[in-house]
Amino acid sequence: MDAGGSAEVAVGAPHRLSITVLTVDVPAVHLLVTDPGKTDGERAPGY
Repeated sequence: MDAGGSAEVAVGAPHRLSITVLTVDVPAVHLLVTDPGKTDGERAPGY
């Protein structure tokens, strides 16, 4: 946020992720998506 109180809004581009599980009978696949640039530890209200 700048001194005038306005914030810059970043808009992300669409992404597609394909996962092929090569092992049979896998009950679940867990995926963690992180933003390496967001490292200040602050979270949005409600999270």
